[in-house]
Amino acid sequence: MGLCLIAVGFVACGESEQTPQNTSDSGVIGDAIPDSFTDSADPETASPPVDTGAEAAQDVSSDVPIEAAMDVVQDVPSEASVGPCGRPWNHDVDAPYAIEATWMFGRKDACAWQDVLEKFHRAGGQWVWQFGPELKPRTRQDLESDPAFSDCKIGAVSCIQHAIDSVGESRIEGFLSYSFGQAYSSAIAACPNLDQQVTIGSTTWHRIVLPTTSSQGSCPSSGKVWVMFAVSDGMDSEQLLLDGADALGMKVILGMPGIAHSKTKPWDVEPTLLAAGKEWSRRVFLDYQARAALHPSFAGTYQTFEVPLIATGLDAAYGMYGQLAELFHGLFPTKLFALSPYWAANKLHGNSTAADVSAGVKRLAMLGIDIIAPQDGRGTSKGALYWPYEKDKPIEQVDPELAKASSVPAGATFAQTYNASTFELFLAARKGIDEANAAGAHATLWANFEAFEPTTTEPCSYVTELGRTSLKRLDRAITMGAGPVQHVISYMYDPLFTCTTTTQPKALIDEILEQAWRPLVDTAFKFSSGGKEGIIVRGYHVADRNPRFSLTWYDSAWTVQTTTVVPSWTNPTWGLDHEARPFAQEAFIPFEFKGLAPAFWIHIRAENDAGSASESFSFAY
Repeated sequence: MGLCLIAVGFVACGESEQTPQNTSDSGVIGDAIPDSFTDSADPETASPPVDTGAEAAQDVSSDVPIEAAMDVVQDVPSEASVGPCGRPWNHDVDAPYAIEATWMFGRKDACAWQDVLEKFHRAGGQWVWQFGPELKPRTRQDLESDPAFSDCKIGAVSCIQHAIDSVGESRIEGFLSYSFGQAYSSAIAACPNLDQQVTIGSTTWHRIVLPTTSSQGSCPSSGKVWVMFAVSDGMDSEQLLLDGADALGMKVILGMPGIAHSKTKPWDVEPTLLAAGKEWSRRVFLDYQARAALHPSFAGTYQTFEVPLIATGLDAAYGMYGQLAELFHGLFPTKLFALSPYWAANKLHGNSTAADVSAGVKRLAMLGIDIIAPQDGRGTSKGALYWPYEKDKPIEQVDPELAKASSVPAGATFAQTYNASTFELFLAARKGIDEANAAGAHATLWANFEAFEPTTTEPCSYVTELGRTSLKRLDRAITMGAGPVQHVISYMYDPLFTCTTTTQPKALIDEILEQAWRPLVDTAFKFSSGGKEGIIVRGYHVADRNPRFSLTWYDSAWTVQTTTVVPSWTNPTWGLDHEARPFAQEAFIPFEFKGLAPAFWIHIRAENDAGSASESFSFAY
């Protein structure tokens, strides 16, 4: 992301295709790799079956294993239950794709939630994340003229005037509003002498008095305070989402209040609102205890405020992450605190390096963050999808859509524009997570693949002038970025997965449902099984529907060789077996490594009876 988001009536601003070329201009497949380049796969987690001694490849064509995996992924309630649309809930996962999580906008209609959750669930969707708005500074006049608050009265006095009378005008630093529409419980009004709940008809207003400094405590009896107002019409989108996710056995990460952005430095926090934001977050967490905790789908909370992944700097923002995570875990020790930070590997805009990413991820994990989901940056042009051997190619030759971005100089190569590829940056993020967890952290690494383009002639979003991306580009991102991570999320379902345009008449989610059984490889490493040399590949549907793999490489005489190989064995439930991406699978491809060009690449394209992968995985040996 790293852009302004508009969701459920609020604004939260952060900082702001072709397959790889098999032959270079000289007719060579890629360039020789440096000795220091290694793949990230861990042979210790490979899982070959018991060696039968058979030389022939086993029959690995079956749809049964992945269907069994679907049953294990979720604890699904009774399928006989009727949903709010008047029909039974559809629990089928008939087209599992790599993207198992996404953000969705709110919906005030329970049937609308049933429709969208069922469709995403059919494509393998297991998680829904929500955004949270920021506290918004308001003037008295602004609030009194706002239709959302102007009808709030206590007796004959407006709620704003009542706050002034009861709190004391001299104590009020200013007014705030929080516009998210939840039907909060009384848990958020934790200070009886300061807070108020007012209900008129179907509308409920809350007045919450918040501290201006951390030393004032939760119920500031002296000193300056902020007076915050929130309003609800009684129809709570968040609760409808939790109900629907309960019915489908899905998980929900709720959007907590966003840390307020600085008025003068929009990439940093607003220091005057840190104490108020932390206390308001605590109140929302108390409301989670009263309402969300009753739902089995409630899995944790997401902080919308985004930071770049850096080893040092932005201390207030990183520090607030740690404080909020500690506060949340104090109430919910088994739930998850999630972030989606970004890297800015574009040399003209951010200049992040792989070392920055590794250190930044480790820094967040050591603060107690459970889920770290770096944005791949391709949609914002902060990151780029290319293999290391493509670094000296013009961007427009490999990724013409990225070349249109204003931050990409005309005619520039990847090496001239980016410090590292998405492929390399996710490996760096994995390194940071592993180092932190070895030191006592408990973080998991996710990948957030941006489902939009940096520029377009056909805007597809009411957020900004963004266009949705193609399924082919998502496949490329998954191929290059999913291997080192444990889960995959994509920004975002509404409207990027649902919109259509003149040149893209079919919604992205419908393309996914039609083509999801096509295989994709996202990991490869050398392995020996039963006395045979070969390659372990991991990815999606690499064990389904009669899998085979097309391999292309150079021999020692620099002659191109190509062959199609059937795997000797497969593990259709590798992801579930290793608490990894739930639909990830594994296969062993027999392959002799003698007679190869030195220190080079093998390009692996998966195929099955559902089709061929749109992207090859380039394995460095």
